[in-house]
Amino acid sequence: MEKVDIINPKCQYVLKRIRNSFCIFERIKIFVMDIQASKIELAKMILDLEDSKLIEEVRKLLTKEKKDFYDEFSEDQKLEIQYGIEQLDRGEKVPWEDVYKRIS
Repeated sequence: MEKVDIINPKCQYVLKRIRNSFCIFERIKIFVMDIQASKIELAKMILDLEDSKLIEEVRKLLTKEKKDFYDEFSEDQKLEIQYGIEQLDRGEKVPWEDVYKRIS
């Protein structure tokens, strides 16, 4: 007996999109699971460390990432940023379209 496809083309399109979406979600799920597995493996490696210098380097590396980039600006740069924010608060701004016209 031959299989007859009785689903109209619009439904076929929707079903195909749903299947593709499911595949994407499966890939995301696998990616997240891989990240979790990597984190567990890394934690085990850290727990097995005996070298205090290496432990300190790992600690520095992990805490460095949490540093706010704003803290690395000079005082002049921070003042310029604050001045720009104050200008925006006062309504002193130029629309992007105008800036684009000037630089084009």
